Amino acid sequence: MKTGAKSTQKQARKPHDESPRFESLIAEMSTDFLKWSASEVDAGVRTWLGRLGEFFQVDRVNLWWPREDKTEYEVTHTWAASDLPDATGVVTTEMPWLVDLARSGGVISVERIDDLPDDASPDKEALKAFGTLSFVAVPMEVGDALYGGLTIATLRKEREWNPEVPIQLRLAAGILAGALLRKRAEQRLQMTQSAVDSAADEVLWVRPDGSIGYANDQACNALEYTREELLTLSVEDIDPRYGPEKYAELWTRLQTDKTALFESVHKTKSGRVYPVELRCTYVEFAGNEYVFAAARDITERKRALEALRESEARSRVIFEMAATGIALIDLQGRIVVSNPALQRIVGYSGKELQGKIITDFYHPDDVEKDWSLAQELLAGKREHYQLVKRYIHKEGRIVITNVTASLVRDENGQPQYGIGIVQDITEREHALEDLRREQEKAQTYLDISGVMMVVLERDQTVSLINKKGCEILGCSEDEIIGKNWFEMAIPEWERERVQDTFGKLMAGDIEPVQGW
Repeated sequence: MKTGAKSTQKQARKPHDESPRFESLIAEMSTDFLKWSASEVDAGVRTWLGRLGEFFQVDRVNLWWPREDKTEYEVTHTWAASDLPDATGVVTTEMPWLVDLARSGGVISVERIDDLPDDASPDKEALKAFGTLSFVAVPMEVGDALYGGLTIATLRKEREWNPEVPIQLRLAAGILAGALLRKRAEQRLQMTQSAVDSAADEVLWVRPDGSIGYANDQACNALEYTREELLTLSVEDIDPRYGPEKYAELWTRLQTDKTALFESVHKTKSGRVYPVELRCTYVEFAGNEYVFAAARDITERKRALEALRESEARSRVIFEMAATGIALIDLQGRIVVSNPALQRIVGYSGKELQGKIITDFYHPDDVEKDWSLAQELLAGKREHYQLVKRYIHKEGRIVITNVTASLVRDENGQPQYGIGIVQDITEREHALEDLRREQEKAQTYLDISGVMMVVLERDQTVSLINKKGCEILGCSEDEIIGKNWFEMAIPEWERERVQDTFGKLMAGDIEPVQGW
């Protein structure tokens, strides 16, 4: 894949590694993609553009798709910060350099618009008119095919882009492209079926012996014969799969069943073979018997289905490679399929997990509460829930996880299955527990002290006080923690001076003092 022109900005510093959070985001996006119906795709794409905008901390995210004439790209889906105008319908007429880059599958990240090359002058002016300061643009691909582009941009300040941003954005673009292609494929299939029912592209009347008695104009054009030539041919001349014996079988079947719908191929005069969908009907007319055959070229449908299969394969790779555990659960609470990450979390293979009730891996003390939530979800009484859950690893140790469970419904709104996303937080929880123990130890040392000891936050609230302090103030710890120390413990006539001293101390303007 070609790489677009590079801007002249210095190499961006590598920030804190966001890979795990992005992987979790992509896993969630892929899960959404699997459950979107055609009617939900546009709204779903817009929602995810917003999620991407928040993740990359940008001001605008635009999805560009080719217009019908294929000469320009148009913003079909967009997200912008709340105070910015909608960009839907913007066309790339004044950005020829970027259009050429998109058509070549190029990727570009630009810190300053003036970093674009001299031959991109119209593009610079157009981008400045839109208020763009910095942007990243990637192609939307499915397999080897290019469809559109995805861009993120800042409009308030220039931005140094981390090298990982184009890679991450490109992965998200592929998933969104798959969703849009899936929508278009489903719509195309529906339109194709409707067209076949009402008026097919090619119409042929065929006699019992397989000879062609009539062909319409489209049949002549598609098969590359004149009408006179077609009327001298038989079915086997235009359909290599239906020789005399197989056509005789179809004729006999149609005399009984009257109609048949199936796929075959047509062969043109020049030898080109293309797939067709055939709707054949047995008719009697003027004392003669015929097969009325309506044929539709389904080449594009086949290509769309292949693109869909490739997109679903891509989603499967993401499912398999995600660092977060994912499982599909049937309405009885049994695991239908799990990804390798979940298998690592609980220590069981995919085969061992399949068909198991999810409570088989719960910590015994959590079964009643957690299973109650799962049952409500699978019964359709709630759409999702999130909680910290303990699992028992195959080796017997406890694994602490953060679980998000969601319900997927069918087109009629009926519960279909549940999706569980599981993140292992064992190490984090152990670290927090260690911190809690250290805090308790510190509190113990404070409590045995014979003087009042108080810890204040920058906002002047009490975060820690020992027993002696509580005794002196005559209050319980709960009555003091979180309260403003100066308002509750310092006399009003002295409060302003002490607060001023505290502010200077926290700012580092003075050394530690005594005698507040």
